[in-house]
Amino acid sequence: MPYFQKQIKKDFSFFQYKNTANSFIYFDNAATSLTPKSVINSIKKYYSTYSSNIHRGVYRSSMIVSQMCEETRHSVAYFLKTQDIDTIVFTSGVTESINIVAYTFILNNIRKENEVLIAITEHHSNIVPWQRICKKKKCKLISFYLKANKILNWKDLVKKLSNHTKFISVSHISNILGINNDIRGLIQYAHKKGIFVLIDGAQSVSHASINLSIMKPDFYVFSSHKMYGPTGLGVLYINQNIKESIANFHTGGGAIKSVNINETVFMPLPQKLEPGTPNISGIIGLKSAINYINTITINNIEKIELHIMNYAENLLKKMENVNLITAFRKSCILCFTLEKIHPHDITTILNEYKIAIRTGFLCAEPLLNYLNIHSINRMSIVFYNTVNEVKRIYYILKKIKWILRK
Repeated sequence: MPYFQKQIKKDFSFFQYKNTANSFIYFDNAATSLTPKSVINSIKKYYSTYSSNIHRGVYRSSMIVSQMCEETRHSVAYFLKTQDIDTIVFTSGVTESINIVAYTFILNNIRKENEVLIAITEHHSNIVPWQRICKKKKCKLISFYLKANKILNWKDLVKKLSNHTKFISVSHISNILGINNDIRGLIQYAHKKGIFVLIDGAQSVSHASINLSIMKPDFYVFSSHKMYGPTGLGVLYINQNIKESIANFHTGGGAIKSVNINETVFMPLPQKLEPGTPNISGIIGLKSAINYINTITINNIEKIELHIMNYAENLLKKMENVNLITAFRKSCILCFTLEKIHPHDITTILNEYKIAIRTGFLCAEPLLNYLNIHSINRMSIVFYNTVNEVKRIYYILKKIKWILRK
């Protein structure tokens, strides 16, 4: 194991706690990444030294925590390379972020004759809200498909656009195929036609440099727990040009400017979409996660992960009867099946060897149906994984194949 990655392992209590630094292999990072000690310590410090509610008290600890949460908002904006700080909204995750867009902006801006377009590659969280909105408003939900090399077919998208198309929602990187989509080109083309665009950045925000000032989406969403931060926290970015079109989702304290018995005046963004007590410890933890990523740098992360990913793909290609479900323009996600061996059997046996991977539909059932695949295995790689870990899973997969076929 290279020295750099040996040191990186020490940043994560998970490995030391299990006493498995040299034996436990975690390849389920696309589901949730592990959490470094610095993030855990920042959460612990909040609960043990200055635990208070925010924007409520004028006493010292409340003011400190309020300032820390707003500092996180600035850190997120800087990380995403945008100056739109007041439209960075804290949510519970990508799922809630997409639902907020669906039930505030889209519900109020879509009519019966309108159409919503999504890719066949989308996670269920980026499908189901649009299904419900389209049924509610009696408009069309249309999907566009893939080319033979499993890259999104932009010609199919263009073909399905019409004067009735109002909204496009697509993932930056697919959680199955690892496609790194040409998001900037899509957004530019859509905006020329007056179409709004949401980008699901769940699988991209911790693997590639994100520049919203150049990309210019209408909405960009991601979850903290997929970028080394705590669970239960997400971010919804809203473009300044449309912030006045965003209605309330939930209502309650913190989102309100004034109330009488018959009428309420709401705060502007971001408070308008952040009623009640937020996930304060999660917000503080997210800032620490961003600091941790910045310490390593996105450029180093990309180089390490691409090297490991290419090694893993080339190694698995050497195995007989393996089906790699990947795309040409890939990121750090590698899905596969082994002929005549059920993916659940593979995962169960790998667990006995202290290797964690993902199995099943992976919340992308329409895509697997389209590919005529019933279940898959997924390795998702980050910078604390190593080439030696890839070698280990390769040799154990060969062993599994021999055992089960015999």
